[in-house]
Order: sequence, then C-alpha cells, then structure tokens
Amino acid sequence: MRRWKPPKDLDREVRALCIAMNRLPGIKTSESCSGHNKKPFRIWFEVTDFKARGLLTLARCTCRRYYATPFEIKLDHGDFCQVGFLLEGPKGSFREATKLARVLVEHVEDRTKYYNILLGRPSRAVQKARSPMRAYGPDGTPQLLPRRVNSEGEKEW
Repeated sequence: MRRWKPPKDLDREVRALCIAMNRLPGIKTSESCSGHNKKPFRIWFEVTDFKARGLLTLARCTCRRYYATPFEIKLDHGDFCQVGFLLEGPKGSFREATKLARVLVEHVEDRTKYYNILLGRPSRAVQKARSPMRAYGPDGTPQLLPRRVNSEGEKEW
C-alpha cells in the first residue's frame, strides 16, 4: 500500500490529522481547511472501503462519549466529490486536531491503552498487562492456566 503524501500547500494546522486519517484503511481525504481562526476547522474525506473499519475507528475516536473531542463527522459535499464526509471542528481547534491525530495513530500502530477499534480486539498493551495466570480464548473468555508444571509433568494449580 502506498503511503499518502501531503500536498505542499496543505495548511500546517491540518497536516497531522490529514496524515493520520489517510493511514486509516478505507479513508481518503480530499480537501481541508484549518479555518485560519475565522471559520470552522474542516477536512473532507471519502470512504473507499466500508468494511475496513477506518470509518468506525474515526467515528469512535470523535465520539464525545469516549473521547473529549470537539470534532464531528457530517455528511457533506465537497468540490472534488459529489457526496462525502466532513470532519468538522470549531474554529481554532488546532490543539484538539493534533490530539485526535495522535489517538488515530495509536490505533493504527496498536499502541492504545484499551480496546483497539481498528483491529477489533484489546490492544497489545492490554494483552501484556493481563494476568499471567490466565489465558484468553479467541472469544475473549478467560481460561485458567496451571501455575506451573513440576518436574514430573504434573500441573500445579
């Protein structure tokens, strides 16, 4: 897969978020404007693959129930696509855009603290932190493991 290269005239304030969004599978940005502290912060994008979980990840990461974010996903039209999506934030939300970009990259690189939405499973950090006395099956149910196996091959609980 080719890595997306930001255009040279891309507003500095939207750069990190555009790069992060284009790293999500099935997401392709088409236009953006930082608003220059006068208008809302906006990134237009299209979804090229709805099964790829990129849109789901973006939706969850912009949900106020899980993340304190001022951004919203809207259905809109742009100059380059007839109907697409719009990620919009209030004017001057540059710091929040950088924070959202960081959260998206954590999901892409599987460095989240909790559940990885993109991969549909607990993150590697959660899996490492789980008790060494338990294993988890493919459905996430805990399975007890023996504490150790002695020299005679017997399991000690």
